[in-house]
Amino acid sequence: MAKRNLNGSIELTKLIHVKMEMKGQSGNLVKGIFIPFEPNYVIKGKKGGAYINIINFINDEVDQYGNIASIKQSVDSKTYKDADEEEKKKLKELPYLGNLKDFSGSGSENEGAASESVFTPESDDLPF
Repeated sequence: MAKRNLNGSIELTKLIHVKMEMKGQSGNLVKGIFIPFEPNYVIKGKKGGAYINIINFINDEVDQYGNIASIKQSVDSKTYKDADEEEKKKLKELPYLGNLKDFSGSGSENEGAASESVFTPESDDLPF
């Protein structure tokens, strides 16, 4: 079976967030968003990563925008089973975050991983 190249985007502002500006190393303001862990069901990884669970819905047909799939936030089964009825209702309303298009044979591979820096809020300045 040939490999498929599904490309898409995730709208981070669908998560609970705060838009903010902070001063960077150069002294210029840097715009960004702060996404808190707990209200967004962010999972802390063993090696310092931060993740959210997602579920993909594959369409039977490509939609009017060329999308083959949708991406929705989800939670792990333990979180869902441990939730009370009110919380389960909220979990069912987690946001759609984006879509995927099939660019098999027409895209390029991601050639590098992003570098990571840890921000310790000792001041109001960002580490970049």
